[in-house]
Amino acid sequence: MGTVNCENFECNSINSDYNAWGITNRLGGCLLSSSASVIPYVGQQCASPLMLITAMVEIMHVNVTQQLQALLDDVRRETEVLRSQLNSERSTKQGLEGLIQDNHTKGWQTQMTIQERETEIQLLRDRLALNESKMYVLS
Repeated sequence: MGTVNCENFECNSINSDYNAWGITNRLGGCLLSSSASVIPYVGQQCASPLMLITAMVEIMHVNVTQQLQALLDDVRRETEVLRSQLNSERSTKQGLEGLIQDNHTKGWQTQMTIQERETEIQLLRDRLALNESKMYVLS
């Protein structure tokens, strides 16, 4: 195949990275269009179809690589946000577990105090009954 003289083609200059067909100006020139094809223009000659296909494959590879890199960056950011949320949730969970433990301990202490007081009250009742019976016997 080789190159073809491009004098019969109109050269369209490209200011951005992509033209309407998504082909980038990677060869340092502009893209030429005719009714039959779109061909990279280098100097006074058009690139061969193989060169065009190679350039297009390279462009698609770069584009896909950039898209994958952007997705990877998004996933990394989302992972960091989720890690941060997970750490926050763990901290909240530990705080709530601490409160539950404190409430449990206070409840247990309260129950023990109630039992001790009930025991003391029962002892006082027993003493009172004993003293009343002694008074009854002595009278």
